[in-house]
Amino acid sequence: ALVLAAVRDRDVARVFVGRAGGRKVSVYRGVDVVEVGAGVSAAVSDDVLLAGQAAGVRSAIDLQRGRGRALAGEPAFARGRIAGLDSRVVEAYATGAGARGVLAPLAGPLASLLSAGPDVEAIRAAVAPSRDGVRVRSRTVRRRGAPARAVFRPKLLHAAPGEAAGVLALASADPLVRRLPAAAPGLAAAARAAGVDVERDLLAPLRGGEVVVWATRGDPVPGVALAARTRDPARTREALGRLQGAVAAQLAPGEADAGQVPLFEQREIAGVPAFVLRLAPGAQLVYAVFGDTVVLATGPDAIERVRRGGARKRIGIPANGVEAVLFIEPGQLLALGDLLGVTADPAVQAVRDDVSRIRAVSAVAQREETDTTAELLFQIP
Repeated sequence: ALVLAAVRDRDVARVFVGRAGGRKVSVYRGVDVVEVGAGVSAAVSDDVLLAGQAAGVRSAIDLQRGRGRALAGEPAFARGRIAGLDSRVVEAYATGAGARGVLAPLAGPLASLLSAGPDVEAIRAAVAPSRDGVRVRSRTVRRRGAPARAVFRPKLLHAAPGEAAGVLALASADPLVRRLPAAAPGLAAAARAAGVDVERDLLAPLRGGEVVVWATRGDPVPGVALAARTRDPARTREALGRLQGAVAAQLAPGEADAGQVPLFEQREIAGVPAFVLRLAPGAQLVYAVFGDTVVLATGPDAIERVRRGGARKRIGIPANGVEAVLFIEPGQLLALGDLLGVTADPAVQAVRDDVSRIRAVSAVAQREETDTTAELLFQIP
């Protein structure tokens, strides 16, 4: 990794580098290179401060003197050019291998927004201030001929309530459903016992269609909903029906232990047949399959919202070619975390004040041929 920063005063920059460590100083092509930490060196060459691995610092000095091949000459760097973001204050570039090393710890839905699979050649990003906060724009460059990533037309997304603490929309249910075995091993095993193939009966019909998840604070319990397009409504309806007993036993074990068999009750919600499982006072699980849509939620209002279209989140969503959309209101999310008792963690408390200053975070990833352009906006009052 290598960091470059333009400097106005070379002498002040050299003093800064010296105070950063200065354990060992060597001279490379007439430039003092200071070791400021384990494996990290820094130097001021011409009007640029260089910091990173020693080999990278020396290569940058070589390029300033006309030796070596500049990054600007790399095809992936040129393809990753980011246009239309004026007054940028930070620009970053990573090769595919470098990006995979950084993003490897990510998993689940977040990996759908920040992905660096084996077909990724490079990722380029820029940061700039905007009228209402900070804007980040990135471009993921993939090898020519790489499989096209799934996209969707945002329709169900508009059903998410305006007061939602967080909204996530994807072009496939894979990142969500594939976590089922680890998140609920008992339920996954029960699905197999009920003759439901998770891949064939649950995943496959939802692949390639819009999937939206949102969460609200709720009263008295948090609200969570999932709405998705299914390519095979009959298969989806049958699979969920066969899973009713397993889901009820997993989510309402107390009734089963007391000799009462928890059951889904069928009722009509917003003009469509739905099934409701009562879990506790004020808590329930509701689902319905109608048309080419399936909705699972902790309350009937999600079905009503999808049926009537709901309110549109104002985050500048393109009409086509969308890979993923994320919207978060940190204040609402922290309040939801308080309700769930997960914000007492010292790590959360350490950043709570800073996070609460952010009014909203939105992100939209859009496909352009084989590449992906992502736009992130941090709205700060």
